[in-house]
This record gives sequence, structure tokens and C-alpha cells, in this order.
Amino acid sequence: MKKIVIALFLAVFLGFFGCKKNVVEPQIDISTKYVPIDSGYSWTYRMDSIVYSGFANAKPDTFSYKVKNTVVSRFLDNVGQISFRIEKWYLPQGGKTWLYARTYSETQTELAYFRNDFDHKQLVVSLPVLEDKSWDGNLYNSSGFIDFYYEKVHNSDSIGLVKYDSVCTIIQDESRNAIRSFYAIEKYAANVGLVLKETERLENLDMPNQKGYKYQLTLLEFEH
Repeated sequence: MKKIVIALFLAVFLGFFGCKKNVVEPQIDISTKYVPIDSGYSWTYRMDSIVYSGFANAKPDTFSYKVKNTVVSRFLDNVGQISFRIEKWYLPQGGKTWLYARTYSETQTELAYFRNDFDHKQLVVSLPVLEDKSWDGNLYNSSGFIDFYYEKVHNSDSIGLVKYDSVCTIIQDESRNAIRSFYAIEKYAANVGLVLKETERLENLDMPNQKGYKYQLTLLEFEH
């Protein structure tokens, strides 16, 4: 009888600690999923833009075309980080041949995602992705402080005709008053990357001589 009691006690004891151990699960950081990148990855966007000349009563010019960003290779940057060389191509509306625009680079680390375009390095995504987190987008260049922050994180969102389960929204610049509107916003979807970019730089708002531009970049296709 005593042996049976001891055996039951051991079974309960081991079972209790076994269950307790199973409750403790590792926390998986999904932040880097918002900025997937590797050789061969390609993103195709539709670019819609409006340009205001600043001349009184002039009709604004509108443009629409496709943009393709393709990761062509990886390399080590000047501080030894793995970076990716990306070629930007564009297809004019009604055109049949993609035209080369330029090459730039992007770098992903455990704490940040950088974009180096026109020799201008910006910290475009700060990792991990956390609600209300802010940072200096120009921390690694000489352009002066610019406030980047997460407006929304890990939310479902519809971009164009596609609904994404998890999207983070980054406000990159925001300065609005009665006569001007400056702002930039980027949205990243998990396992896809940049799905939307909006930029507006307008002065003399609601005046006959309004000047500046605004554009929207919307993802059409992601290949990997």
C-alpha cells in the first residue's frame, strides 16, 4: 500500500512540474517579418502623383506609372553589415519596356532597417515594432532631426484590393498648418514589406498659386 501511495505521489509531482514547464513558451519576435529581404525579392508598385507648378490658376500635372524594386545582390557595407543592392525600374503608362532608374541599398539588422538612397541613409524602421515608439529617422545622416513614429502596429489593413492581416504604420514627417502640408507615411505588411507610401509637400494651400507635389506608391505584386 505504501509503495502505491509513493508511486501516485511521484506521478502527481512529475505531472505538475511537467505541465508547468509546458506553460512557459518562448516569445517570438515577429518584427523583422515587416521588412523581409533577400536576393531575388521584387516588389512592383503603382505610382500616382500630382504636381502643382505654383503658377496662378495653372492646372496640376498628373502622372501614373509602375515602379519595380528588385534585390540583385548582397554585400558588406562600410561597417561590415550585410546589405542588399536594389535596382529601381519604372514602366511609363502605356509602355512595354521597363526603364532603369537607379540603384540604392537597404540594410536589416536586429534593431533597425536602413535605406540608403541618393547617398542619404535613413533609419526607416526601428525594431522591434512597438506602439507609440519614436526615433530620429536622420540619426545616421547630417540632415537634422526628423521624428519617425509608429502610429499603428500589428493591425489588419486593406491596401488597394488586398487585405493584410498584420500591418504597421509609420509617420515619417508631419507639419501642417493653414498654408502648407508636409507629411510622409509608410505602411509595412508582415512577410511582404512596404505596401504603401504616401508623401505630400504642398505650399500655398487652397490658393490659385498652390505649389508642390503629392504621390502615392501602392504595392501591386511581391515576388520572392
